[in-house]
Amino acid sequence: MAQSNYQNFVRNLLATAPINLEYFLDMELQHGSGGKEIIHNDKKIKTVREATEYFSDEKTKKEAEDKLNDKNHQYWNCMWAEFRKNVEGHHEKGWENMTKEYYDSLELMTDEEIQVALVNDPVNFFGGFLKHGYHRAVSMIGRLINGKEYIPFYMPKEEVFKGNVENPLRHINYLEIMDVMGFPKEEYAICNSSILAVMGVDARKNKNGDLDLVFSSKLRKQIEDENIELPKEIHPFGKDSGKFRFFGCEDDDDLVYNYSVNIGGYNFAEPRFYFSRMHMVKPSAHRSLEENRKIKQEGKDGVDKFIEMKSYEGYPFHLITQEQWGFDLIQEVE
Repeated sequence: MAQSNYQNFVRNLLATAPINLEYFLDMELQHGSGGKEIIHNDKKIKTVREATEYFSDEKTKKEAEDKLNDKNHQYWNCMWAEFRKNVEGHHEKGWENMTKEYYDSLELMTDEEIQVALVNDPVNFFGGFLKHGYHRAVSMIGRLINGKEYIPFYMPKEEVFKGNVENPLRHINYLEIMDVMGFPKEEYAICNSSILAVMGVDARKNKNGDLDLVFSSKLRKQIEDENIELPKEIHPFGKDSGKFRFFGCEDDDDLVYNYSVNIGGYNFAEPRFYFSRMHMVKPSAHRSLEENRKIKQEGKDGVDKFIEMKSYEGYPFHLITQEQWGFDLIQEVE
């Protein structure tokens, strides 16, 4: 509200979604010209990640510098300048004038100013393809190479999973069963390791073994009254299971309606319910205690990386609060 253009800021904030570091690093670079050929090294570099790694090496950085001239230097100079205040448009200024000296004459933006600017003017990235917004993208690459933190870009929500980027719900097994059976999504919550699958860190090839669910009393009554037989892949918890009587949650209805987070239109029990007991290892009918311990450890390692990369800052995870995540509840696997 302190911004003079707060209406535009709030409007953009509601209509867009942030993308996290992993999403940005995996974006494919457009192999264009006009200076882009320096960034993609004559089509040898495919992604933002590869560009960041390539130019972090002093030898390859020097090789790129040796190719520079006033016809191809604009993105290179922009990359090392990072984010500056009052940069003129390259069409108006002239590409040949986007020199290192020009960028050095401008004041660096603070992290807070960059955060506001990226919301005020969302990028036109298309799914996982980096065509428009190239200047800001290379500026962020420069920040990363210089050891600074990634600051999330904001994209129109409908563009996030277009192109070669797939919705994280693709990692969830058996959702289609619930859809085919016609059960209302708002009347059940998906639980346990399914949240790992959505996060892309499940040890079992990013897939949940079955679909653990908590039904609302309304849906449970419907299933009982209509004598609906559930497929073996669907695993409902018993009524008011003690596994979810924590954090103030009183019963199944409370969990489904008040202690769930929405991801892609589906209710997931707040991750803290699973993270608070993810360290517990028990034998099962299908796996030994040691096999289960290995799966739990690989799952924890994946969550640790998810936290390290701040993947929770990107869509669709950014709407989940730190309290709901419960990262601080994670313990070492027993």
